[in-house]
Amino acid sequence: MKILYIEDDDTFAFKLIFNEKMAKHNVLHRPDGKEGLLEFTKRPMAFDIVICDHDLPGMDGWEIVKKIREIHKNIPIIAFSALLLNNQRMLDYGANYSLTKGNKDKLYELLGEIENGDNK
Repeated sequence: MKILYIEDDDTFAFKLIFNEKMAKHNVLHRPDGKEGLLEFTKRPMAFDIVICDHDLPGMDGWEIVKKIREIHKNIPIIAFSALLLNNQRMLDYGANYSLTKGNKDKLYELLGEIENGDNK
C-alpha cells in the first residue's frame, strides 16, 4: 500500500517506517502538517491510506483530516497520536481509526486488515 505518514517526531517515524512489518508498504513521510497536506492535495489518488499525528508544526492533525475529507471522502485515515483526546478530535473531523502511539503492533495489524479489506 502507498501510505502518507504525517509525523513530526522523526525518530519515532523512522522506527515505525523501517520496521520489517512496514517493508512491503511504500511510505512517504512528511514531518510538517502543511507539507503533508500539500503532498496529499497534489496527488490525492496516489495514496491508499493516511496516518496522521495531531500536534504538528504548520497545521494540527484535525485540520489536516478535515481538509483531506473535503478532497477524498473514502481514503482511510488513522489518527495516530500520543493522546486519545487528540485522536477523538480527529475522529470528529473524519478520521476512520484511532490509535495511540504506544500501539505500533495494533497499527501494523490494522494496516493488514485495511489492505485485505477485513476492516469493515
